[in-house]
Amino acid sequence: MISNAKTFLKNYQEPTLTNYTIMGNCSRCGECCSEFLPLDSKEIEEIEKYIRTHKVKRHNKEKNNFRCPFRNDEKRICEIYKVRPQICKVFKCDTNPEEAFKRRDELSLNRKSRSMSEVFYNDKSKLKIAKSLGLKVHRRGE
Repeated sequence: MISNAKTFLKNYQEPTLTNYTIMGNCSRCGECCSEFLPLDSKEIEEIEKYIRTHKVKRHNKEKNNFRCPFRNDEKRICEIYKVRPQICKVFKCDTNPEEAFKRRDELSLNRKSRSMSEVFYNDKSKLKIAKSLGLKVHRRGE
């Protein structure tokens, strides 16, 4: 689990890909559910509307927990699965690492890396940690 700043930074700087699938199917482990994801304005609008309409509860509030706030570890689900970001739709951990990171980089060209907690819950604490680690993460509205 992406649980602390040191582990998150190491994974960010030296990305690796571990196959957590079960016979090629997602195991719902949540290892890919990151606090920082590339988003475009359309994705943000869709997710905001979904959160309001479905009264989505926030998870992973702890300051040094870098897991997505929509990842419900207890139920092993994504609370916004129907409107999840494009990066979440295309990523699969049993993909060739070179292919997976190429896809991530291509998606990032038209999107900005953002703190999910900051964008959807106005919690700047994780954004501040990311900035202190030297990560390029955009604030809401940038």
